Amino acid sequence: MNKALLALTILSSSLPLMAREIMCEQCECEPEPCCPEHLFVERSQWYVSAEFLYWTAESDAMDYAVRSSETPPDSAVFATGDYKTADYDWSPGFRVGLTYYRCPKYWEASAEYTWLYAKGSDSTSSDFVRPTRLTNAFGPFDSATSSIYLHYHVGDLYAARVFDPNPHLRLRVLGGLSTAYIQQDWKIHYTNAQDVSEKVQEKWRYFGGGVRMGVRADWFWGCQFYLTGKTTFATMIGTYKNEEIQTRPSTGATFGNAKYDDHRFAMNAQFLLGPSWQIPCDCWSFELLAAYEFNIWLNLHERIRSYPSTFNDDSTETYFARGLFGTHGLTLRLNLGF
Repeated sequence: MNKALLALTILSSSLPLMAREIMCEQCECEPEPCCPEHLFVERSQWYVSAEFLYWTAESDAMDYAVRSSETPPDSAVFATGDYKTADYDWSPGFRVGLTYYRCPKYWEASAEYTWLYAKGSDSTSSDFVRPTRLTNAFGPFDSATSSIYLHYHVGDLYAARVFDPNPHLRLRVLGGLSTAYIQQDWKIHYTNAQDVSEKVQEKWRYFGGGVRMGVRADWFWGCQFYLTGKTTFATMIGTYKNEEIQTRPSTGATFGNAKYDDHRFAMNAQFLLGPSWQIPCDCWSFELLAAYEFNIWLNLHERIRSYPSTFNDDSTETYFARGLFGTHGLTLRLNLGF
């Protein structure tokens, strides 16, 4: 039994090395003179990458109702019960990239595009449901539903300087341009005990561009396995639009229709970490990566609420609810170099 386990251990540890021998044995190219023998690609190559994303999105200040399972006391003039919030489901997305690595000069030029469409729905019902924003319809309310949608597009064009601090570590210090178009569309329906419904639609979108800087690391562990990490930060400036519409679907009456438009800065922080399996042949290369990725955005998510006035020509006060917006999830990458 012990001999069988020993043989199995030796076989499993040698498989990645055997795979590299088989996949690279037909390669007749020689490393360029300036590039010493390492555990990384040591010849100028083009890379084509395709990534499967399984992400979800998170936003702060996404409450739409308060639900209580029992009758609140007469003194409960403030929120009493459990807050209900809008949440995104996990959704597939993709990222594609094209990179050129120039070995004699140890630099790279890359272009990437990231796409994600996510949505989510939630609802609550009870004899004691209270909207968390003011409505024209009177209570008591017995149900509230929420539907949210996200369109996420990010493009990057950057150059990287490649460093090998030691034979087991490769660093890329990168910098370049970045652009983003992000839109969130949120629809809320409230229905009271008299079956009178009210619809609230909140939508914001941002389109901007700026600069991105960061670092990527590949740390060789053994048997063609590496630990791959990436951290970047981007600062952008662009146009921001926020719309708020409040209507009664049964009659078509409009109780609010406001638009907010400005130019603003936005910041993005990206963090990625996970194991990769790489075969860096002289003429071509191969990489599989399974990582977890975070993208955090500042100064984007914003809810605008206005307090009602007695007459339509009176002054009105506006309340802003702001919070972080971000995406996170599994990133699977296939990278081919030739």
